[in-house]
Amino acid sequence: MTEQAETRNSTYYHALVDLAVLAGEIMMSSGAETQRTEDTMIRILSTSGLPRADAFVLSTGLTLTLSYDPSHTITVTRRAASVSNNLGRVYEVNRISRDFCDGRLTLEEATAEMKKARHLHLYNNPLKILGGVLTSGTFSYMFGGTVADAVAAMICGLVLMLTMPMLQARLNRAFVTTAIASLMMALSATTLDFIGNNYLGIELRSQYLIVGAMMPVVPGVAITNAIRDMLQGDYVSACARIMDAFLTAAAVAVGVGLGLSISRELGFPLTGLSFVFAPSDSVGLQLLWEAIAAFIAAYGFCFLLEVPKRLILPSSTAATVCWILYLLGGLMGFASAWSALLASAAVYLFSYVLARRLKAPVSVFLIVAILPLVPGFNIYRTIYCMIIGEGSTAEALAATLLMAGAIALGIFVADLINDLIKKTIKRKKIRHSV
Repeated sequence: MTEQAETRNSTYYHALVDLAVLAGEIMMSSGAETQRTEDTMIRILSTSGLPRADAFVLSTGLTLTLSYDPSHTITVTRRAASVSNNLGRVYEVNRISRDFCDGRLTLEEATAEMKKARHLHLYNNPLKILGGVLTSGTFSYMFGGTVADAVAAMICGLVLMLTMPMLQARLNRAFVTTAIASLMMALSATTLDFIGNNYLGIELRSQYLIVGAMMPVVPGVAITNAIRDMLQGDYVSACARIMDAFLTAAAVAVGVGLGLSISRELGFPLTGLSFVFAPSDSVGLQLLWEAIAAFIAAYGFCFLLEVPKRLILPSSTAATVCWILYLLGGLMGFASAWSALLASAAVYLFSYVLARRLKAPVSVFLIVAILPLVPGFNIYRTIYCMIIGEGSTAEALAATLLMAGAIALGIFVADLINDLIKKTIKRKKIRHSV
């Protein structure tokens, strides 16, 4: 190898490593799962044709190694930025890496596009606020509230969505921001309950307002992803994700708990909360309304998660399928955890089919699809039992973890079945080609 060729190769390999690191940073800071991030980085490095290319990813950082010569090894360690779910960036990184690996983009073109993807925002703040408002109202209805509760929950969701960015810009502390915004939301819910019941003749239940409006900030997806990492053997990432989810849940608990305590001292009513799917007219009609609510809730969440426009409809459809399967499981007599496990397993396979057809990461569809199942309802029950003292806190907390575990286990089992099917098909193709 001449000195000029060695220099040229060295420059290329360093640029390739920079591209892989950039892809990993964007994915981890945008809420992608650990396994997919590692797979994307290794695929980019594999275009070098070199025998040694490794990527080790944690939720807090990543390490990458590429050996292009017996005496030359490139190793990069980078701390991951704070996570803000942005599925649009995950989709873009997946598209760019796929085009680069297939030879449709040069290294320079891929790097330039990856740098653009790093700062990608698909939707402006008004659309995200609208998404949060729609999500708050529809989740309130899905969890057992009335239409009046849903409308009032939208107002509470608006308070939350307006307060969060204003506080974040001034405080730049996620815990404090979430806690104060949750406090304002809880106070608005109990105030609306008091005014509606005492002066407007509208029966409102503050608990259903709060449980719907808090869904945009509930870390249910983070808890589920942490358990998924644990089932896949990524224990360090799992622990880091659990701690991050715990801090977010604690911030919500502090804010909502203070709001409930203040409201109780002021004499505002705190009505009971229980989720029971009991069709009032007919099963078919009630399921139809639940399906519509689930679709709107998922559609609103797509703005918050920055799902690409062409994937909003299929993602929302997947969420609707997941929720209806969960409700059908309950109607058939299954416990909530079993219904969640079966629904999440089925919707994972559905998301995989969508991903193959639409050439997008499975996680874009799956994260939206399981949102109706995330244990936001049980997280609120835990807060309520802890602050008000009605019911068992340990029982509510156990129900939260059980629900999250059931979702993660369902996804894990479905992924395992899918992997076995792919390996079986691959072996048959090899057998027929011989």
